[in-house]
Amino acid sequence: MKNRGFTILEVMLCVGILAGLMVGLIGVYVYCFNLQETSANMSNAIFQVQAKLEEIREAAADNFNTVRSAYDNKETSLTGLNGKIRTEIPQCVYPAGANPSDCNLYDVRIIAGWSQRAGRIIGEGYLFKGAFNFRDLDRDGIIESPVEIKSSLARE
Repeated sequence: MKNRGFTILEVMLCVGILAGLMVGLIGVYVYCFNLQETSANMSNAIFQVQAKLEEIREAAADNFNTVRSAYDNKETSLTGLNGKIRTEIPQCVYPAGANPSDCNLYDVRIIAGWSQRAGRIIGEGYLFKGAFNFRDLDRDGIIESPVEIKSSLARE
């Protein structure tokens, strides 16, 4: 029996299979890299949203009557990310529709949104001149974000 080497067809087939596997592995690597970036940014945003909630609680302990005017529909910068934190404190929960001086309970909602390196937007918003801005893109009356904290704030 005569030993032969591989034919050009067999070599090309192996190269094609290896190239396909490499492209698939690179795609998985890029996906995992983006997932890691999103996870790190989300952890950073959650930490800052929790800090904002603590800031509001401390302000409420000092003067509950001024919390809504100081924090409702206010946006602050999200440190370390191209994004913002938005606080929402709607009307008094109890007694319903009361003046701030008569109010005993507010519901607080704090969200974060940002843009990532590849231009991917996290949360409902858009980039304008490189800066992140919140906008209710689906027009349902609520700005959604994967980073959101809801809490109630009661008069002490």
